[in-house]
Parts: sequence; structure tokens; C-alpha cells
Amino acid sequence: MVKNLIPIPDKWRKCRFKCWFYWFPHWLAVNVIAIRHKCWHPRFLLHDIDKPCRLTFLGSPYAIVNALHKSTKGHHTFETRLDRIEAICDWQASGYTKPDALLNARETLNAYHKDEEDLFLPILDEYKF
Repeated sequence: MVKNLIPIPDKWRKCRFKCWFYWFPHWLAVNVIAIRHKCWHPRFLLHDIDKPCRLTFLGSPYAIVNALHKSTKGHHTFETRLDRIEAICDWQASGYTKPDALLNARETLNAYHKDEEDLFLPILDEYKF
């Protein structure tokens, strides 16, 4: 279990652009984790950027944005090895940035993606997660 180290102040949650105040710490955590585990890729600079853009500029409801994101982004569909590496960094970062998701990457794999262990365990071991 990981402790939420990057709390989001309540005043930010009420802001019209609150999604950016959540996205940035999560984006930063994903990239820092990837750098520390020596698996960073330039694509990670655009991690989850579609969500705050759609929410802010298109005014789409969160449920639609989230469903579209999860169905189209590789780190949620696990199509390639790079997608799986990004997913692992995303899971690890969630433990630091999401108060309702305090699992690390291995715990997330065991809890939600047990049927895909064969795809993820070699990567977790290779990059020492």
C-alpha cells in the first residue's frame, strides 16, 4: 500500500479547471516513476493529456471522457510492450496521487488484472517495480 503523498487542496477541487490540478501531479508522478525505474519514453510526456483537454475545452461529461480514454489509450488496452510499461507506471503513480487508489503496480496487477500476469510480471521484474 502506498501513502497519498501529493494531496490535492480542496480549493482546487472546486475550480472550473480542476482537472488540470489533478492531471499535473499525476503526470509528474508517472514521468518521475518511469525515469527512476529507467523505463521512460517520450510518449509519457503526453500521458492522459486527452482527459483534461476534453473536459476543459469540449466540456464533455467526465463519464464519457473517462470511457473514451479507457477504450482508446494503449496503457488501458495493453496492446504493446510500451503500453504495458506505461500502464505499470500509471498504476504505481496512482498510489501517490489518487486517494481512492492506494495500491502500487504489483498490487494493482494482482487485484484487477490477474489474468494478464504473464504480460506484466516480466516487465515488473525487469524494471524492479
